[in-house]
Amino acid sequence: MKIFMARAKIALIVLSLILISHFIYGDDFPITVKDALGREVTIKNAPQRIASTIPSNTEMLYDLGLKDKVIAVTSHCGVTSDIAGKAVIGGWSKPAIVEKIEELNPDLVLAFGGLQSPLASEMDKRNIPFFVFFPKTVDEILEQVLLVGKITRTTPKATEIVDRCKKNLNEIEKKFMAIPLEKRLKCLRLMSTEARVIGATSFQNDIIKKAGGINVFEDINDDYPIVTLERVKEKDPDMIIFNRDDEKKAIEWFLKQDGWRDLRAAREGRMMSISCDYICHPNTRIDKTVEMLARRFYPEKFAPARIVSLNPSATEIIYALNADKNLIAVTQFCPFPELLKEKENIGTILGPDIERIITLKPDIVFATVEGNRQSSINSLRNSGIKVFILDEIHDFNDIYGRIDMMGEILQMKNNADQLIFEMKKKIEYIKQKVASRPRLKVFLQLGAEPIVTVNKNTIMNEIIELAGGENIAKNASIRYPKYGREAVVIQNPDAIIIVSMGKFGEEALKKWQMYKSLKAVQNNKICIIDSNVICHMGPRLIEGAQKVAKFLHPEEF
Repeated sequence: MKIFMARAKIALIVLSLILISHFIYGDDFPITVKDALGREVTIKNAPQRIASTIPSNTEMLYDLGLKDKVIAVTSHCGVTSDIAGKAVIGGWSKPAIVEKIEELNPDLVLAFGGLQSPLASEMDKRNIPFFVFFPKTVDEILEQVLLVGKITRTTPKATEIVDRCKKNLNEIEKKFMAIPLEKRLKCLRLMSTEARVIGATSFQNDIIKKAGGINVFEDINDDYPIVTLERVKEKDPDMIIFNRDDEKKAIEWFLKQDGWRDLRAAREGRMMSISCDYICHPNTRIDKTVEMLARRFYPEKFAPARIVSLNPSATEIIYALNADKNLIAVTQFCPFPELLKEKENIGTILGPDIERIITLKPDIVFATVEGNRQSSINSLRNSGIKVFILDEIHDFNDIYGRIDMMGEILQMKNNADQLIFEMKKKIEYIKQKVASRPRLKVFLQLGAEPIVTVNKNTIMNEIIELAGGENIAKNASIRYPKYGREAVVIQNPDAIIIVSMGKFGEEALKKWQMYKSLKAVQNNKICIIDSNVICHMGPRLIEGAQKVAKFLHPEEF
């Protein structure tokens, strides 16, 4: 009796597992489904050996957690996916001969329509399950993701991905929903130099639509028709979209094309490029592609409306980009105190008021690697607050990168480009003015007790050099080393720069004046510079560089 009861319990457990599996994954195998060509494809068992004939399918399979079950890919798949250890079966437009795929003994080949459709009949003859993925709209992409999830027994993951995509797409649509159709951007999606464009039956047509644009050739019932320049001029697009990785080179190339450069969109600079790895791939990341386009179509709709800055550098850049109207809170150490009276004070850089920030419901919080504690950042993120961490600064190129990145996030790209241009122009002016002058040995003092200075891996060292000086501590082993007065006396600098933080500057100046043997003292070459223009990693560093250059070589300014 006991043996019978034990067996009954085991049988019940097995039955429960089967029922749970059936509930989660749907129909058990074998499964018969229709692919994009309308063919009935029967999958006998959950696939263990999958071949992918196009990069977007490989991306989808990996996103579904099936990387280990993918045994074969095309050579193009390696651009966006790790294909180490996978068999390569040719390029996506010309997959390997059927015999080679057959040799690999796959239990599922996930293919794409169009050029690969003729392979279907050959695979059918060999009884190899050959499922063709060929969506015409974004919704069809998501439907087929679910279908692939079903036939690969990954329905929960497929559902999770599709739900995420739908949620993001709905949020994107809300951004431009109020824009009347007649005022939405008319877009020319240019595929190649032979004027191949996007027609109504390409999924890219729907991507443009989901991003709030209108494809000017959606009246052509074809995937990728070739049109004439005259027809393009008749359509008069507001925006031209390329698919090269380097946008600058794409635009430069386009503006050299006779006739094309005369289009209104070209004359007004309304051109953009998005990598084919995004816009040409109908995959599980399609929502990200739509968002990329929508942000470029209507940047003002995506700009964060409520910004919090945890660092003076970020605050300074926000003001320089003219984005301060959306800045709602700053730390007490942020610059421009007279301008920040109307902003919420959320504490110090190292100890911001986390609870207060959460109640402000910001769209984004800017923090920096060098200024803010990771614990503060983690607390905000754990509360669902979006925190963007700005990279550490070592030189002016890093400053330009920070400004460019914040310009992208704040939808102030043109302002960022102009700011960077002006900064570079001023730096070149300083360099030219001091180029013929002798380089003075300089000591820069940051702290008092102990004295701290900077080495060559800091932007302050770069400021000293471009201003016509040479940092005596540049070869120190750490970025901000302690430096004794005896070491300074031995190196005997021509000039001393004291970075002022409150009353400390005047006191430091008096102490140095006691060392009568120093060249800097004898030549009255000691100055105090406001920390706001030399310590804050923002646009006002140019002002700091100008002050240092004028101090070292006043005869040139």
